[in-house]
Amino acid sequence: MRSKKKLFKQSEKVVILLFLMVACVLSVQVLFLYFDKQAEVRATSEKHYEQVAAENIDREKADKEQAKQLDVKEKAVQSKSDKSSEQNSPTKAPPNDSQNAVKKSDENDTTEKTKAQTKHEKVAYLTIDDGPSDVEDEILDLLAKYDAKATFFMLEPNIRKYPDAVKRIVEDGHAVGLHGVSHNAEKFYRSEQSVLQEMNQTQKAVEKITGVRATLIRTPFGSSPGMTPQYKQAVKNKGYQLWDWNVDSRDWKDTNRRFVQNSISQIEKLASRGEDPIILIHSKRTTLNHLSELLDYLKGQDYVLEALDETMEPHQLQ
Repeated sequence: MRSKKKLFKQSEKVVILLFLMVACVLSVQVLFLYFDKQAEVRATSEKHYEQVAAENIDREKADKEQAKQLDVKEKAVQSKSDKSSEQNSPTKAPPNDSQNAVKKSDENDTTEKTKAQTKHEKVAYLTIDDGPSDVEDEILDLLAKYDAKATFFMLEPNIRKYPDAVKRIVEDGHAVGLHGVSHNAEKFYRSEQSVLQEMNQTQKAVEKITGVRATLIRTPFGSSPGMTPQYKQAVKNKGYQLWDWNVDSRDWKDTNRRFVQNSISQIEKLASRGEDPIILIHSKRTTLNHLSELLDYLKGQDYVLEALDETMEPHQLQ
């Protein structure tokens, strides 16, 4: 009887071993199939990218050739037009010194106007959230140094804590915005009434300190997805203008100078599309430490830093 049991156990072990061996073989086969499939996908992708790159190169060559032909045609037409104008135009007396002086003056005026227009074509809007804070005066000093205006979206508890900073923001010509009370998404977006209640409370705090009735608002964490169409209509009906941003510096996460590079890369993409940057930063020490680098870049790119106002069409996240 014992020998039978022993034989049964040995048989059971053999079966288990065979099962494990079969499972291992199948697993290896599955892995080989997976890697083969991945290699096939990679090869297909590389082939696709190479094809797209080749098509782009061919398209660029065709565009350049077409542009060259158009340029030649335009020059030929312009040359004929110039010759015709020279033949038909009456002979003019050479201008005297007085005329030359007037002409030169007009050209200088035109050049100066063109420079001024070019300088003011590029506008950047710096928006500063969550303040005021203990670094607000330093931020304001830095903005004054760069002749820059900004928009401050402030929280009601901080407004009451730093009333002198709020007064100075207004006195320095910056725009005052409202950012609510709790900065808690669950509380803020609970209903239309909770949104309006927080903004109304913040508006009253600003008005009590400065006499300014602020209507620019930014909701906590941005309007998407918390601000439903009904919520947006409710704040609009109360006379508020809801603003988001199109450049997220991520200074709330990157406490080093990386937020400056984040901003610059987004600003350059917007510039390529002819769009003005609306830059989100926050009122805190780590942002202030590197803010001058961002301002240097904007000034170096001939941006004029202006504040948002009630007459502008608000930008909102989608």
